[in-house]
Order: sequence, then C-alpha cells, then structure tokens
Amino acid sequence: MEYDSGGAVLMTLKSYRSLGEVPDLIEGNIPEELFNTLPEHLEKVERCVNRLSAAEVVDSCRDVLSLIFGQLVDDPKKDLANALDAYEKGEGKEKRLIAHAGRLVQRLHSHRKPSAIERHGLRPLSEEDAQLSVRCLGLVLKESGWAN
Repeated sequence: MEYDSGGAVLMTLKSYRSLGEVPDLIEGNIPEELFNTLPEHLEKVERCVNRLSAAEVVDSCRDVLSLIFGQLVDDPKKDLANALDAYEKGEGKEKRLIAHAGRLVQRLHSHRKPSAIERHGLRPLSEEDAQLSVRCLGLVLKESGWAN
C-alpha cells in the first residue's frame, strides 16, 4: 500500500486497456507485401481498444493475425484457421508459441457468434478476452521479429 504525505491511503487508477499494448513495428523487418497494410490494420486495433466492445477488439486482432499468418505461409488469401494449419505443418518448435497465440484469438472469435454460443454453451466475450487478444497479437508481432 502507498500513503500520501498526510498518511491517507493513496490509490492510483490505471486504464486497463491502453495504446501501449500494440508494440511498435520495426519497419525494416516488415515484409514488403505488408508494409502499407499492416500499420493500417494495427491502427484499427488501437481504435477498437479505446472505443469499441470486446467483440470488435477480438475481430480486429483476428483480422491482423490473418494477414500475418497468411504472409508467413506465403498465401495472403488464406483464412486464419487455414493459415495456422499450414504454418503449424512447418519445421521448428519455436513456431508453436505464435501458432498457439493465433489459435487463442481464433477460438475467442467464435465466442462472438450467437449460434456458437448457443450450440456449444460458450460464454460471451469479456474485456479480459479482448485484452488477451491484443496481447496475443503483440506476441506474434514480437516473436516474428516485426515489432519490439
């Protein structure tokens, strides 16, 4: 606990969501095919984080991850699930970490769909789910070497 000079308990309020969650890109490391589109999509994530619901944050993170994994498997038109499948078939255990991060966001995305909620008994998305999605996106960007 912290106290002010008069001995009263000092509380510090911090925003749970913040722009600091999306890491800064390393321009020289971004593939040429994504050089213009990736920053635009990340700006959309940042706008969602500050203004929209958890579902929109998860959706925007999923969209960016689709671009990233599509690039990593040399097929930018692949859906996230198919791109992750192709990525996981590649060599190297180091791929597991970012593949799992992508899968988390893919699974959270299904929590948005009313039919999936009803059929599988899923719970609605929460602020924590949105935060997890942003952190998974950041992890993928950092581990791929595209951000710091």
